[in-house]
Amino acid sequence: MDTISVDARFTIPHKSTYRQSSANRRERRLSLLEAQFLRRCTTGDFNVNKINVSVRHWCATVLRFVSVASLFFLAGMAFQSNRSSAHSVEAASTHLYELMVYHALPGKASDLESVFKGVSGLQDKHGLRAVGYWIPKSEDPAWQNTFVYLLDHSDRESAEKNWQALHADPLFTPFRQAAIPLIRQKDGEYLVDEVYMSPTSYSASK
Repeated sequence: MDTISVDARFTIPHKSTYRQSSANRRERRLSLLEAQFLRRCTTGDFNVNKINVSVRHWCATVLRFVSVASLFFLAGMAFQSNRSSAHSVEAASTHLYELMVYHALPGKASDLESVFKGVSGLQDKHGLRAVGYWIPKSEDPAWQNTFVYLLDHSDRESAEKNWQALHADPLFTPFRQAAIPLIRQKDGEYLVDEVYMSPTSYSASK
């Protein structure tokens, strides 16, 4: 330490020494403040202008906000989806289905199916759109020896016109004659169940 001798009994520091000591004290204070700041940043808390701000609390608040916003967004999407679904359910159907069930003589269901294999081409020619043809497999006597098919019409009026056109077609006569001996009769009537059906609003086929 640089000193100026005044008396042999004591010495006083030089001005430069005061400046160095003051600078050292400032550096120590800055080091302490820096260490305190870093410690509080590490623990998640720091003080700015005497306003205590918790980083963890702030992060939790942001996360809660994002979660709530996401929840409202998903709820809105679900609501919009339900509205769209409800609108599509209310749409009017442009289909009228006709179910036909033929009761064949014992063991003749397969033969009747072969006849309709040829008839299917004529049906399509006259606008009788077949959804499918089936031979039921059931132990229930009511379904044994039966042949089933389903037609898709635009409406009842067009269905009747298409049936009339098929029956008037000369190419249909041999198929009719081949089918008659294969179908059961009761009281002089052929056992053929026929029903028109409209699809429900929640049906996949409408």
